[in-house]
Amino acid sequence: MSESDRGIYHAMNKGIQVAQGDYICLLNSDDYYHPDFVSRSVDAVLAKGSDITYSDYFAGGSQLVAEPITDGLFLGHMNVCHCTFLVSKECYNIVGPYDEELKIVSDVLWTQKAYEAGFTFSHINQALLNFSEGACHLARLSRIAD
Repeated sequence: MSESDRGIYHAMNKGIQVAQGDYICLLNSDDYYHPDFVSRSVDAVLAKGSDITYSDYFAGGSQLVAEPITDGLFLGHMNVCHCTFLVSKECYNIVGPYDEELKIVSDVLWTQKAYEAGFTFSHINQALLNFSEGACHLARLSRIAD
């Protein structure tokens, strides 16, 4: 889906609303998945019975290892990239949409709500996303600063 929107979280919420599958993953326009992202993520949620799976990722030429999702999430320790999430549609239906009033951190708040509601997370110990630190992310940060 590519059309005008009122910010990144509005775009994500629109994508979630039109998604028809049992699981949903959200990809920013300048990031890209490893070719096995979907199959590895689906295999992980089915094998582990989790609601949300996430993986390690590449950023700035370095592989970053995602940390376990724990209570530290409420202290600001979300050492994962939400773009690596594969989330059950049921989870999105119960937790609700991302807060579109926020320019940043809505993904952290959403993850806190999912964790607090008892949804389960599983980690894939492989980098399956290339997170771009290029023009789109820099432009977004510039707009936030303004």
